[in-house]
Amino acid sequence: MSQSAALIAALTGIAFAGCLSACQTARVKEFEQVHSGMSKSEVLSAVGGPVRTQRWRGRDRWEYRMGDVVREVHFEDGKATYVGSAIKPAISAEEQDRLNENYSRDSDTRDREEVANSRDGITVQKFRAVDDNGNAGPVVIEAPPAGGKTPTGK
Repeated sequence: MSQSAALIAALTGIAFAGCLSACQTARVKEFEQVHSGMSKSEVLSAVGGPVRTQRWRGRDRWEYRMGDVVREVHFEDGKATYVGSAIKPAISAEEQDRLNENYSRDSDTRDREEVANSRDGITVQKFRAVDDNGNAGPVVIEAPPAGGKTPTGK
């Protein structure tokens, strides 16, 4: 590659980087127009479409990236309710997963205990469409007496 071709390539790269930087700065300035109370169409007119959207519990969250700068617009009932920097979760995803596992394990333990405690005094039934007399409904097979013991002593 000749010196002039190398110089042209270097200048083109610098110009491209400068354009990107200027475009990002201009986009950040455009974003300053966005404020709470704006409709979605007004936000779209001001800064264009987001790079990412989320919907959760009836609320929309739009994310805009301008180089290293991240801005969000949150909407409720079609109006902007938050405009600003990206909101970071209070805890990490790994920590939330750990909390969820503990909650699920504790909940499963409570459910097993509740089921085990609720079996005392329950009448065991077998359902048949029709009994020998032509009556529909459950037929009692065994009913433990008070104290929870079956007639066989089990």
